[in-house]
Amino acid sequence: MNGAATSIFGELRLELPANASCPGIARRAVEGFLVSLDLSPEVVSAVKLAVTEACSNVVLHAYPVGEGTCRLEASWSDPEFALRVSDTGCGIENPSPNRGLGVGLDLMASVADVFEAGPGEVSGTVVSMRFLD
Repeated sequence: MNGAATSIFGELRLELPANASCPGIARRAVEGFLVSLDLSPEVVSAVKLAVTEACSNVVLHAYPVGEGTCRLEASWSDPEFALRVSDTGCGIENPSPNRGLGVGLDLMASVADVFEAGPGEVSGTVVSMRFLD
């Protein structure tokens, strides 16, 4: 080795049925990915909370009638962990008849260093977050 600094890169992609098991499966998959990155405990906790909230929102709000999927993309490029959760459901601009507590988006925004939520390219919702370690 020539003494140069090295960076760790990696990514995770999941597509899951938007059902009750989705948030837990997504959280465990991301947790397994995070273990390999040696991130601070604060960042790990924030990411796990954000994944759970984002996927729970898909399950609760995206598909009020019928079935659908939840897509998760996570990537690490030192010093940034990026997380994106998307669906092709009714969209953030069309409120779901399923009422939640109304704190999910604010909670995700409070734990992420960068937070964006908006409509998908064709349909649905995209939530993007970045966490700095």
